[in-house]
Parts: sequence; structure tokens; C-alpha cells
Amino acid sequence: MGKTIVHLIANAHLDPIWLWNWQAGVDEALATFRSAVDRCHEYPEFKYTRGESWLYQWVEELDPGLFREVRDLIEAGRWSVAGGHLIQPDANLPTATGWRKQIELGQRYFQDRFGVSPRVGYNVDTFGHPATLPDLLSEMGYHGYVFHRPNESQVGLPAQTFRWKGSGGAEVVGFRIAPAYVTRSDELHGQIDLSVRAADPRLGHTMMFYGLGNHGGGPTKATIEWLLAHRHSFKGVELRFSTVDEFFAAALARRDRLPVVDHELQRTFPGCYSVMHDIKQVQHRGERLLEQAEELAKTFGTGADATRESIERIDAAWHDLAFTQFHDILAGTSIPSSYVSTRHMQGRAGIAGEEEIVRIS
Repeated sequence: MGKTIVHLIANAHLDPIWLWNWQAGVDEALATFRSAVDRCHEYPEFKYTRGESWLYQWVEELDPGLFREVRDLIEAGRWSVAGGHLIQPDANLPTATGWRKQIELGQRYFQDRFGVSPRVGYNVDTFGHPATLPDLLSEMGYHGYVFHRPNESQVGLPAQTFRWKGSGGAEVVGFRIAPAYVTRSDELHGQIDLSVRAADPRLGHTMMFYGLGNHGGGPTKATIEWLLAHRHSFKGVELRFSTVDEFFAAALARRDRLPVVDHELQRTFPGCYSVMHDIKQVQHRGERLLEQAEELAKTFGTGADATRESIERIDAAWHDLAFTQFHDILAGTSIPSSYVSTRHMQGRAGIAGEEEIVRIS
């Protein structure tokens, strides 16, 4: 058996809303971005991975200097943009149009600000993934998808990295994170060992995610220094500071070695899908309403400028609903106080859609 290359993925799982309200999510974004930028400056080998355009937008607005540092690091190849979504949404409950808007809004932002278009979906904390998702991702230009749940005890897979074939026949390369997307210790021996054990020896590559998370944080100095000191401590293993894009480049080059999975990846926390009925219902109705409003604007707009302005207002409303697709909101696992803002955002989006339909008609 040959050497296993472990791609070390520095990240900070950052829930913008969960056991706290969205305003605290903004605070944690600012602190986490600052920490990650500082680590990049301190350690030349270090690379950082960060998704979710909602977080970048708030950093851009509230700390332009920090945002410029992030942009410089992206240009230098030290900071990788993953996912291309506005946030990490629930994968089961949004409408197909809602999923497309989630991606469209995120991709538009990242292309406009940084000139990048992520092609690896990044949904590490979502509770399940439908069989239609590979088709939708492929349609939107993606070739890969990273997830964590369901774990091995819930759904068996032939390999950690695989070709995920959708119900419509399209494929992306899937990767299931093992053992976790966060670390709670500065010593990573066990996490590296479990990552290597989960790897497919036919592929020879795997990813190991590290960094404090849920409420942000990211990799600590102690963690990075431990990895630097132990790069050659694992027999038959190369530890490589890397990004998800670099891993998927290696996986795609060996695509013919990967097994095919042709079913849905369900389901973790199934009770989440039977709670907070009003949030789920209003979300679904809102997404259908904005879909209708956009179709009407494109069909019955009174000129190019009027149509463009109408679509811009509808997209602003979609921004609210894309945020409330967040897996801990839409699935019903956040604290009660967070749903006050959720209902406001859903309501604002709904009113905007209704007003646009009145303008058009």
C-alpha cells in the first residue's frame, strides 16, 4: 500500500445563528476572520478555508480593512473560498428554486468580489442530502460535495470518497468527513489516525479538518505548531496544508477508481423535520411566491430597465429566504429567540414578493 496524503483543511465551523441570535453570528464572523488572517500572516505554510457569502458580506461592511486582507490572501492562494453558497442550508426542505438561488446569490458575490467561482459544495453540518442534489449541483457547475452527516453508523458507504449519482443521472464526487469537522484539542494525533483509517487506499488522498468551531474560532497557534512539528511523525502518511479544491483535483484525476453511490444520504436528527411547522410552511410559500414574482417580471416586464430593477428587488428578498434556509433554522434546532428574527426575515421577503407582483400586474 502506498503513501496516504492527508490534506489538512483549516476551517472554523461557524453557525451564524443557532444557540445565539444572528447579531452574535456577525460578531463571531469578525473575530474568526481576524484570527484566520493573523494565522496566515504568522505561518507561511498555513492555508485557510472559508465559505458562506453572508459572513463575508458583513465583514466587508463592518471592517473594510480586514476584508482587504482577506482578498489579498485569496489572490495569493492562502485563503480558499469553499461552497459558493450564501450559508450552509438544510438540504431537504428548500424548494429546487430556493436551492438554485442559495447558490446563485453566493456565487455571484464571490465572483464579483474575488473573481472566484467555487465548484465544490460545502455542507458539513446539514442533517441529510436528497438523491436529487447531485443533479442540481451538476446543473450549477459543481463537481464535488463535502458533508459529514449521516455518519458511518447511520448510512454505510463503499468508500469515504465516491461518485455520487443523482436520481436524474448526473454525478458529483462526494466526500464524507471523518471523524469531525472541528477539533477541541491542540493535539491531533487521534484525528489524523481516524482520518487515515477512513481513507480509501485506492485513492491515496483524504482530508482532515481542524479548527475550533460551531461558534467560530478556527485553528489555534498551538494546533498549527503541533502539525508543523509532527509532519513526518506518521509512517506512510504525508501531512499537507491544503484546501478542498486541492483535494478534489486529486480525487477527480482518479475518478475511475471511485465507487458509485446512487441513493440519498439520509437522515440525521429526523425529528427536526416534524417541528417548527410554521417556519417550514412560510419558507416554502415564500420561495414559491418569489419564484412566481420573478417569472412574472421576466414575462411581463415593461422594458429592460424596469425588469432589471424588479429582479434586483426580488433578489434582495431572496437574500432573506436564503439565510432562513440555514440548517439550524429551517430544520428547527435553534433557540426560541432566534425565530423572532427568522419570522421577520421571512415576512420581509413575503411582503417584497407581494409588492412586486402588484407592480407587475
